[in-house]
Amino acid sequence: MAALLGELGYPTTAADAAGRLAREGPGGERVLVAEAADGHVVGLAALTIGWHLPHARPLARVTALVVAERARGRGTARALLARAEELAAGAACEGVELTSALTPERAAAHRLYESLGYVRTSARFWHELDREGERAPV
Repeated sequence: MAALLGELGYPTTAADAAGRLAREGPGGERVLVAEAADGHVVGLAALTIGWHLPHARPLARVTALVVAERARGRGTARALLARAEELAAGAACEGVELTSALTPERAAAHRLYESLGYVRTSARFWHELDREGERAPV
């Protein structure tokens, strides 16, 4: 899973990835994995379901979706998203939100999302905080 996070642009060690999987957070994140026939993990999706003030029902948010480069084009991402949508429907969510960087290397992923009925609806803004939760200097 650490290798997959690296392919997504979030390099990490195996130990750090294991620590991230073990932590408990307020949103009840679920990590879905896809395995190849040989048992190797070739894809993952992280799904968080939670309440957001503007919405009457919970929302599901896919916070990470990646398929190993060697396994792409075989329906793995489609299957992971279908499972995420099943879980969201089971939780009576209003919808599923998926975020993705606007970079050229993600163009194929964006085409996939659109082919599955996902619509680009907003811009995402980010402000990094320092390790103590304070605003980082500008």
